[in-house]
Amino acid sequence: MSALGIDLSLGQLIGLGIQFGVGPEAIELAAVLSFPKSPWLMSNAVVHAPGSFNNGSSKTFASKNVFDAGLYSEPLGKRIFISAAFDLF
Repeated sequence: MSALGIDLSLGQLIGLGIQFGVGPEAIELAAVLSFPKSPWLMSNAVVHAPGSFNNGSSKTFASKNVFDAGLYSEPLGKRIFISAAFDLF
């Protein structure tokens, strides 16, 4: 795993994915899971007015629902979001 430059859990995910015949999908999921930040806005109730906080939170939730197809899975939502972004270019 040290040759790949990833941590052990992501290396295990890739290894198991290859063993089960879903190597490309496992590599893509490992890449998404290694992102340091979420692409969605994270609101903080301390620094926003209540109306602004509710508006931002509801938009974030609605956007996540669109991209994760209602599965409530942030890693899958990130994957679909990244794929959609690359399709634009």
